[in-house]
Amino acid sequence: MVAAWDALLPDPRRQKLASPKHSFAQIVHTDGVALSVMFLRPKPAAPPAELPRMGKHMGEVNPLAHLDAEWLGVDPGKTSMATVAHEERSAAGTVVSVWQRTLTAGQYYRDSGITRQAQATKTWLTEVKPQLTALSRVSNKPNSLASYRQFADTVLATYVTMRAEVLKPRWANAKFRLYCGKKRVVASFWAKLIKQAKQRWPNRILVLACGAAGFNGSGSIG
Repeated sequence: MVAAWDALLPDPRRQKLASPKHSFAQIVHTDGVALSVMFLRPKPAAPPAELPRMGKHMGEVNPLAHLDAEWLGVDPGKTSMATVAHEERSAAGTVVSVWQRTLTAGQYYRDSGITRQAQATKTWLTEVKPQLTALSRVSNKPNSLASYRQFADTVLATYVTMRAEVLKPRWANAKFRLYCGKKRVVASFWAKLIKQAKQRWPNRILVLACGAAGFNGSGSIG
């Protein structure tokens, strides 16, 4: 077995990949061109026998409390895109205060430009209102040959006008502007939050505790 690994990964090459942070798992994936080498990371130091209690009734255990960090809980949602909170406790373990920062959906829509663009879109679409009205009267899922022909005729009749409208640069510019705006608002929120947290706990490790949920530009949970 060792000879096989020596042929695939000669010892000098394995030495370059060696590290006290991981060990070779003797698993390699390849498609004939690229090579993926799997390593194992050592488990972190075992937690103490008794972990600090947390939660409203002090009955829940934080399995990572031994890391000695400031934990910031992150909760995504619809009303608030993200709420980050930290419980400050006394020596006895009771909650003294809660440090909290929130990115509301309204702030996200307003600062990213979604609200402003929605109004502009309504104005732009008035130029093709007759075509949109005609298209709304037919279905793209017809249940008969006659309804399909009606749908096809309507699409062909409105195609030139609709295509000319959607090819206007303002639509592409608006899409790119919204993409950048969404990224900018989220990045600004996290940058400001991390800066404030580091100022509050300058010598502590900061850890974000997230669940399985997430948020997207429409405000839905995923």
